[in-house]
Amino acid sequence: MEAGACTLILLHFRITFIISIFMDCDFKPQQLKHLEILMPSKRLFFPGAVLICLMIIASTSCSTLMSQDPIKGKVFELQNPGFEDGLEGWTLGREDAGISVANPEAARTGKVGLRITDKSSKEGSSLYSKAFPAVPDKEYRAQCYARCVKGTGGSGMYLQFLDENGKEINSGNSEVTSLAGVRDWTKSEVSAYAPDKTVSVRIWFHSYGSAVVTEDIDDVIIYEAEPSIFSNRPWEPQYKIRPDEKEKLTAADIIGPDGIVYPDFRYAGVRGGIPDVAVVKDLSGTVKPNMDIADAIMRAASELPVTGGAILIPAGEYFLGAPVQIARSGVVIRGAGRDKTKLVFNYAVPKNSVQFYGIDANKPFGYFEVHANPENLRGIYLYEGDKSVKSVLYHAHWGNTYLLRVWNKDVLKVTGAGIHKLRAKAEYADGTTSEKEIEATVSETQPSERAPSMPGVIEFTGEKTGEKIKLSKDGGRGATSLTIEDASSFAVGDVFEIEAPASPRWNEMVKNACKWGSYRVNQYRITGIDGKTLQFGQPLRIDFPVVDGSFVVKIIPVEKSGIEDCTIEQTENLWINSASLSYTWDCWVKNVKTIKSGRNITYFMNSKHGEIRDCVFEDAWFKGGGGTAYAGFERTFDCLMENVESTNLRHGPNLNWACAGNVIRNSTFRGSDAQWHCGWSHENLFENCVITPDGKDGDYGFGFFATPPEDNAHGPIGPRNVVYNCDASSPKDGMQIKGMNENWIIMYNRIRIGKGRAMFFRMGSFDHIVRGNVFCIKDAQNPVVLLNDPTCVGNEFRDNKFYGATSPAIGGRAKPLVDVDNQVFPYEEAPRPTPAVPSIFEWQRMAYPLK
Repeated sequence: MEAGACTLILLHFRITFIISIFMDCDFKPQQLKHLEILMPSKRLFFPGAVLICLMIIASTSCSTLMSQDPIKGKVFELQNPGFEDGLEGWTLGREDAGISVANPEAARTGKVGLRITDKSSKEGSSLYSKAFPAVPDKEYRAQCYARCVKGTGGSGMYLQFLDENGKEINSGNSEVTSLAGVRDWTKSEVSAYAPDKTVSVRIWFHSYGSAVVTEDIDDVIIYEAEPSIFSNRPWEPQYKIRPDEKEKLTAADIIGPDGIVYPDFRYAGVRGGIPDVAVVKDLSGTVKPNMDIADAIMRAASELPVTGGAILIPAGEYFLGAPVQIARSGVVIRGAGRDKTKLVFNYAVPKNSVQFYGIDANKPFGYFEVHANPENLRGIYLYEGDKSVKSVLYHAHWGNTYLLRVWNKDVLKVTGAGIHKLRAKAEYADGTTSEKEIEATVSETQPSERAPSMPGVIEFTGEKTGEKIKLSKDGGRGATSLTIEDASSFAVGDVFEIEAPASPRWNEMVKNACKWGSYRVNQYRITGIDGKTLQFGQPLRIDFPVVDGSFVVKIIPVEKSGIEDCTIEQTENLWINSASLSYTWDCWVKNVKTIKSGRNITYFMNSKHGEIRDCVFEDAWFKGGGGTAYAGFERTFDCLMENVESTNLRHGPNLNWACAGNVIRNSTFRGSDAQWHCGWSHENLFENCVITPDGKDGDYGFGFFATPPEDNAHGPIGPRNVVYNCDASSPKDGMQIKGMNENWIIMYNRIRIGKGRAMFFRMGSFDHIVRGNVFCIKDAQNPVVLLNDPTCVGNEFRDNKFYGATSPAIGGRAKPLVDVDNQVFPYEEAPRPTPAVPSIFEWQRMAYPLK
C-alpha cells in the first residue's frame, strides 16, 4: 500500500474512531482482533496489527474532544442505530402494516435509513427499539436525525418506560418529541425521567394517526443522562430569595407586600404615560372616504417638523393599498375615534401569481420584496438569468408566507453593480409556476433603508446598526454598567442591545433543542461612559456571561410615536400584522380595534417601553403554525398591555423570544390560551387577566402553557415569570410548565378546569412559589398538582384550595419543599381568591416610585 493511501486511511480512522467515542466510550477488548467501530450508520473494520498504531494516533485528540462531548451519560449499545441492516434489532408494531421500512433513499449517513411512509389519515406507523435496563427517577434521552420528505410533519419519537412484565407504564403524560416537518435533516431529542416501577426503557417511532406524511429517520442514540451537580437542579439556583438574604438581593429585585421577592415591573410601558400629542397635520379636506390614503399619511409624516406631531384622519372609511411605512420619531397616526375612522387594508396578490413590491427600475433600492399568493405556495425564487439570487422554500414554520425580502447586497454579490434584469418565480403545490421580470438598479454600496421585523399594515421601524462588540467582563444580574472591548463607537444617550447567544454550553445546561431564535436579550440607554464601561439606569435582569460570547450592538429606535383612535381591518388573507412596531422605544397603540389581522395584532418586536392600551382585537385570517394570531409581545422589554379585549386568536396573552419585564394586565382573552411561547422569556407579569381558551383556533386547550426545552421550534422558558390575580377557564390542564423554569410566582389566581390537572411541572421546573390560588376541576386527574420529575424540587405550596380533587393534592416523583394549609373540597365553582394587594404592578410603582 502506498504511503499516501496509508495516511488517508489513518486520518479517516482517527476521525471515525473519535466519532465512535462520541457514541460510546466503552472500548471492548475483543475489538482488538478485528476492530468494529460502531457509528450511527455504518461499521468499519481494521486488522488488529494496524489497530494499536491507529489508537495511538487517535488518542492525541481524545481528551480535547471528550471535553466537548455533547452526550453526557451512559450510552446504550443500540443495535443497528443507522438501519444499515434493515430493521434488524427493531420490532414492528402490529399496526404498522409496512409503513416503516429501511430504505436507501432515507440515509443521512451510511447507505440506509428508516423511511416512514404513512398514506392513511387513520392508521399510524409503529417501530420499537430493544429495551434497555432503566432505574426509576433517572433521566433518559433519545436522539435522532429526521427530515420530512412529504407533508408538513406528523411523526414522533417517544421514550417508553416498561415494568417488570414488559408493560408500558402510563405516567399520564406522553414523553415525545415531534420530528422534523422540514426537508433538511434536523436533530431531535426527547428526554424523560423514569417513573416508579420502571425496569427498562425503549424508543418508539410513530406517525400520528391523523398524519399523512413521509418521514426519514437515521442515526439514533439512547442513553442515561448524567445527573446534575446542583442537588437535582439543572444549575445553581439564583432567584428564590428571602427578604432577609440581603447578600443575594440585587437592584433588580423588589420585596413585595407579602414577603415574596419579585422582579421589578415598574419600567413597563411608556415612561411618564402616553402623552397627548397635538395635531400638526389635519387631513380633513385632503382625504375623502373610500379613497386610498396610504401615500397621504406617509407624505404627512415626512412633512412634520423635527419635534413631530399627530396626523389626524377624519371620520370615514379609507383604503390602504400598501403598508404605511414610518421610519422617523415623533409621528402619531390618529383617527377621529375607534368606531369612526376605519382603515381598510386591501392590498392583494392574485392567485397563482408573483409580483415585485417596493422597487423602481430607475432608482437604487435598499430592499424590495417578491410577493406571491400564499394559497398552496411552496417557494419563491429570484434569478438573474439562470443564476440564483435568493429563494425561500416551504419549511416547518412557513405559516402563510407570501413574500421574499431581497436586499441590494443579495443581488450585488451575484450580479455586480449596474442595471440587471431580475426574474421572480413562484411555485405552487400542484406544480404550477408564475414568473415576472423587472430591471433593477443595483448599487455598489447598500442604500440606507429600514425594513420591519415583520410586515405590517402600519409600520414604525427603527434599526440595529454597527458591529457587535463583545463584553470583556461578565454582565451580572442587578448591574447597571457593562465593560466591553471597545466603547469608542458609543455616546451618552445612545441605545444599545445586549445579547448572550445560545452557546453550546448554555444549550446543554438548559437542554435547549431549538437551534435558532433569541433568548437572553435586553436594551438600555447609556447614561455615562467611563473608558470601556457603559453605564445605564436600569439593572440587568439576568446574567450576560463572557463565556457565551455576550455582545452589545447599537440601536437607533423610532421613539415617541403611536397609533390612536381608529379601526384597522384586513380584507385579504396575507400574512401581515395589523401594525408592526420594530426597534421602537416609548411608542404606543391606544384605542384601536383590529378586524381579521393577517398575522398578528398590533405587534411590538425588538422594542422597549411600548404600550398597548384600551384596544379590541377581533379574529385573524391565518391560525395555522409558524407564529400567527398572537396577542402579546415578541423580543420586547418592559412593554405594557392594559385594558385589552381579544377574541378568537390562537395565543393570548402571549410572549415570544427573550421577552423580559413585560406586563399584561386588566385584559380579557376569549378563545386563546396564555403562553410563554418560546425563547427564554423571563420576568414577565400576567395580572388580573381573564383567559378562556376553548381548544379551537390553534390554542392548546390549557389555561397557561410554557414550552419545553426539547421543543426544537421554541425552546425553554426562563426564570421568574409571575401570574397574579388572574381568572382562567380551560378544557384541559390549568397550567403546564414544561421544563427548565426557575422560581415562578403563581399567586391568588382562580383556574377552572374541565378535565385534567390543576398544575403540571416537569424537567427541572424548580423553586416555584404557588400561594393562595383556587382550582376548580370538574373531572380531576389526581394528584391534581404533579411534580413529574425528580428535578422538580424546592417548590412551595401554601394556602391553595383544590375543588374536585382527592387528597393528597400534590404528588409526583419530587416532594414539595413546603406543603402548608392546602385544602381539598368537593367540586364546585368557587369564587376568586382575594389577593394581598389587588395589583403587584401598581403596588410596586406606589411603594417604590421611579425617579
